[in-house]
Amino acid sequence: MNKKLIALAVAGAMSVPLAVQASDTGSMAGDVAISGFADIFYTATKDGSPTSEDLFDVREVEVDFAGSGLRIDIDAMNNGATVRVEQANFTHEVANGWSLMGGSFESGLTDDAQDAPDMQFSTNSKLFEAAPTVVSGLAVSGMAGPANVTVGLVNDITAIAPNQGTGVLLNVNGSVMEGLHVELGYLSQDMANGDLLDINALYEHGPFMAGLDYLSADPTAATDFDSGYSVIGGFDFGNGVAVKARLENTENMAGGETDVTTLYVTYAVSDNLSVALQTENVEKDALVTGGASDYDTAELELIATF
Repeated sequence: MNKKLIALAVAGAMSVPLAVQASDTGSMAGDVAISGFADIFYTATKDGSPTSEDLFDVREVEVDFAGSGLRIDIDAMNNGATVRVEQANFTHEVANGWSLMGGSFESGLTDDAQDAPDMQFSTNSKLFEAAPTVVSGLAVSGMAGPANVTVGLVNDITAIAPNQGTGVLLNVNGSVMEGLHVELGYLSQDMANGDLLDINALYEHGPFMAGLDYLSADPTAATDFDSGYSVIGGFDFGNGVAVKARLENTENMAGGETDVTTLYVTYAVSDNLSVALQTENVEKDALVTGGASDYDTAELELIATF
């Protein structure tokens, strides 16, 4: 990442200002690396929501601090209306390549990502939205043969619901052959959807990529999500230009289905700036909460990183 000279004043969360000078290896204040991004949108059309059309908004600004085994990610969401600690955790090396992690951290469920620079599309998949993004607890992780394994005791802190107690998080992922990455994720005691099981695979060959993700919930849980799948495909034209498509289907406990079709094209303007255009169509049948609907959204996204 091509970094420039920057000065960041971070009050409140860190309690004292920090002035840092960036280098090609990362921004450092003592032994703390600082990075972040701004996620900026222009919504051209959004059926059924005229007040959201022809509108610029800064969906998220994030500043991340990492050093000495500690990581803290701080978000300002929705034009700064909400400030939150996205995750805060420590990592302690145990033995033989295994480490202990504690605090709040990403669950790793589904093949989607939480932060804009890491996401495959401008918006998250419906499967990602059904699973908890962040959990709190303790976990150990390391290599078991060819697989990277994470197992922990955690709580789902993303949903406002009665405490369901501590559950088990399991994530196993690895490459089963050249270009093919497979992942298995499991979380018990999710507040919103009961036990969750996710299986996803991503295959990359030259400029082509294709992926499949399947998520199921505990059928006995009082939830509006039962199961769903997401299929993605893409082609990298080089020179920073890539196109992708995503087809999704989710089903609730009443048998109602939601279908989402997403088309996406992105261009890397520089190492620190990318621009993307995305169109999305959402179709819901009469058994989905809120009744049948069919609407389209077209958005322009700019992601700036440091």
